[in-house]
Parts: sequence; C-alpha cells; structure tokens
Amino acid sequence: MIQKVKSINVKKFTTAQSQQFLMNSYGHMTASEKLSEKFAADISAFQIANEEFDDQLKKLRVNLKTKDVVAAKKRVGKAYSVVHNMIRCLNIISPTDALAKSAYKMKLLIDNYQIKPKMDMSSLSDLIYNLTTDLSSDEYSADVKALGLDTWVKSLIHENDEYLKVMKNRTQEMLPKGTRHLWASRKKAEEAYRQVIQHLNAVLLVQDTTDYDSFVSTQNLEIQFQKQSVIGQNKRVKTLEEKQDKEPSKPTSDATLPSAPSDEADGTESSQEETSEQLAQ
Repeated sequence: MIQKVKSINVKKFTTAQSQQFLMNSYGHMTASEKLSEKFAADISAFQIANEEFDDQLKKLRVNLKTKDVVAAKKRVGKAYSVVHNMIRCLNIISPTDALAKSAYKMKLLIDNYQIKPKMDMSSLSDLIYNLTTDLSSDEYSADVKALGLDTWVKSLIHENDEYLKVMKNRTQEMLPKGTRHLWASRKKAEEAYRQVIQHLNAVLLVQDTTDYDSFVSTQNLEIQFQKQSVIGQNKRVKTLEEKQDKEPSKPTSDATLPSAPSDEADGTESSQEETSEQLAQ
C-alpha cells in the first residue's frame, strides 16, 4: 500500500494553532535529508511564507498589548492572589472545625485550577471565570461567605470583567488595520505547505521509494494529533459557545476577528472566528 501524507483542513485552526502546525511541519520537513534535497525549492518557499506569517502575527500581538491591557491583566492577577493567599492562610489558622473544613474545601478547588497570574491572559481570564462561577455556585457560596471571602471574590469577578472590556475596546480600535495582512500571510503560508505535500504525494504515486517514509509517518502523526486534540477542542468550544449564547453567561467582550479568507479551490469554507485573547497568547 502506497504511503502518503494525509489531508487536513487547516482553516479549522485558530491563527495561533495554524502557526504552530506549520512550524512543526516545517521542522519535520527539514529533518528529512532526502525531502529537503528533492523538494528544496518548495520547502524554501514554505519557509519564506511561514516567516512572513509569523512576523505579521507578532505585530498584531504587540498591537494588542497596550499599557491599558497589561495594567488590567495585572489587576486581575493581584485580585486572584489576594483570594488565593487568604485561602492558604485560612487553611493554616481557622478558629473552628467548621471553618477549617470550609477552608480545606476551598483549597482543593483552587489548587485544582492551577492558576498562575503570569500565564497568558486568555487562559488566566477563562480559568478565573470558571473558578468564580464555582465559588458563586450553591456548592461553594456558603463556604465563601462563612470564610469572609465574598467581598474579595466579587472584586476578582469585577477585575476580570474590566479586563474583558479593555480588551474589547482595544480590539475594536485595531482590528480593521491589523488583520488584512495577517490573513493574507496565513493563506500564503498554508498554500505553501499544501504545495509541498501535493508535490510529495504526486511523487509517491509514481515512484516506488522509501526515501520519504520517515517524514510521511511523522507528519501523519502530527496531523492525527491536530485532528484529535486541536480541531476536536475547537468543535467543543464552538458547541459550548453556541449553548452559552442561548442563556446568560460569561460577559464576552472578546471581539471576534473576521473570518479567514475562504479558498473555493479546496472545496471548503472557513467558519473561523477568533478572540483577541487567542491572538495575544
């Protein structure tokens, strides 16, 4: 049976995911001496397109991280640290057994989230939203009140909401200016990747060779991983967002980026939407 590189719809990736996939793929290509030699021109064109894509994405990320955005993130981190440190202290010193039990319950919850104030803002904001939702639920709200944490939890919710507002305002200011070149460079890089793979698969159809078996196996494992984890995760997120749209939920100030350009030749359409936070990662 002829081995060939499997297909994957890169339009289902977020911009950051596309960049990571293309970078990994380029690494697999250059690791294959035979492939690098036989398809030197195609791989060189892919490298140039990939570097331009990376450059455009870096510029957009820099533009998103204004002083207001950075300051808002710091306030979120400080508000979280207050709650976290109070729970730690209450686990050491609690006047009654009931309060000690509540404090331990809070510690298990907050440790489970593994939140770090210095993590990327997208992850930090999402985790804090989920944490404060838990703390406000029937399961934990009585413990929060008993430990005197309700004021601090409300402050954390407020700071997270304020961050989302600041990010939304910044996104609305710069998106019309910043995405045209990004989408063009992404499309060019993805097309350069397809060019390499199409030429390789064409050669494999007519030549009985094992020269490229190592690359094909490695690249197919990469594609399998992306399909199972990344694309599967994006589907779950989209389903969750559609469900949340029908009921009161997280204040979503994440302005969405315009869809990635569709490519009719591929027979697929892009339904991609991204938040400013995803790009800022």
